[in-house]
Amino acid sequence: MNEFGEPEGTTSNLIAQKSQLERKFQQLLDQITPFVPYRWTATAVLLVLFMARVIYGEGWYIIA
Repeated sequence: MNEFGEPEGTTSNLIAQKSQLERKFQQLLDQITPFVPYRWTATAVLLVLFMARVIYGEGWYIIA
């Protein structure tokens, strides 16, 4: 038991799970990063669609 009354393995287990989740998230980011042109293209397309929505709706008030 530690000073908080928890078994010692609980804390190390949580740290191990957090570390594993961080590694998986970083692996996902590393896989996505090479596709820079595709991400910029997708951003531009979404911006054009958003602007078309604003123009079609005749104003910025439709954002919310």
